[in-house]
Amino acid sequence: MSPQSQAAVGAPLSRVDGRLKVTGKATYAAEYDVDGAVHAILVDSRIGRGRFRRR
Repeated sequence: MSPQSQAAVGAPLSRVDGRLKVTGKATYAAEYDVDGAVHAILVDSRIGRGRFRRR
Protein backbone atom coordinates (compact mmCIF):
# COMPACT_ATOMS: atom_id res chain seq x y z
CA MET A 1 0.00 0.00 0.00
CA SER A 2 1.12 3.51 -0.69
CA PRO A 3 1.69 5.83 2.29
CA GLN A 4 -1.26 7.94 1.10
CA SER A 5 -3.71 5.01 1.13
CA GLN A 6 -2.39 3.80 4.50
CA ALA A 7 -3.26 7.18 6.01
CA ALA A 8 -6.88 6.80 4.84
CA VAL A 9 -7.38 3.33 6.32
CA GLY A 10 -8.89 3.60 9.79
CA ALA A 11 -9.17 7.40 9.66
CA PRO A 12 -12.38 8.90 11.06
CA LEU A 13 -14.97 9.86 8.47
CA SER A 14 -17.56 12.62 8.57
CA ARG A 15 -20.96 10.95 8.05
CA VAL A 16 -23.37 13.60 6.78
CA ASP A 17 -26.46 11.38 7.15
CA GLY A 18 -25.25 9.40 10.16
CA ARG A 19 -27.50 11.08 12.71
CA LEU A 20 -30.56 10.72 10.44
CA LYS A 21 -29.89 7.00 9.96
CA VAL A 22 -29.36 6.34 13.66
CA THR A 23 -32.55 8.17 14.65
CA GLY A 24 -34.62 6.52 11.90
CA LYS A 25 -35.34 9.80 10.08
CA ALA A 26 -33.26 9.12 6.96
CA THR A 27 -35.12 8.72 3.67
CA TYR A 28 -33.98 5.75 1.59
CA ALA A 29 -34.39 5.27 -2.16
CA ALA A 30 -37.21 2.73 -1.73
CA GLU A 31 -39.26 5.30 0.20
CA TYR A 32 -39.55 7.84 -2.64
CA ASP A 33 -42.78 7.87 -4.66
CA VAL A 34 -42.16 8.08 -8.40
CA ASP A 35 -45.04 8.78 -10.79
CA GLY A 36 -45.46 6.05 -13.39
CA ALA A 37 -43.19 3.61 -11.58
CA VAL A 38 -43.66 -0.03 -12.55
CA HIS A 39 -43.45 -2.77 -9.93
CA ALA A 40 -42.83 -6.46 -10.46
CA ILE A 41 -42.47 -9.61 -8.42
CA LEU A 42 -40.47 -12.69 -9.32
CA VAL A 43 -42.29 -16.01 -9.08
CA ASP A 44 -40.46 -19.28 -9.62
CA SER A 45 -42.01 -22.62 -10.42
CA ARG A 46 -42.29 -25.36 -7.84
CA ILE A 47 -42.67 -27.94 -10.61
CA GLY A 48 -39.88 -28.33 -13.16
CA ARG A 49 -41.14 -28.37 -16.76
CA GLY A 50 -44.69 -27.80 -15.54
CA ARG A 51 -47.48 -26.74 -17.92
CA PHE A 52 -50.55 -24.55 -17.60
CA ARG A 53 -53.90 -25.99 -18.53
CA ARG A 54 -57.36 -24.49 -18.80
CA ARG A 55 -60.10 -25.73 -16.53
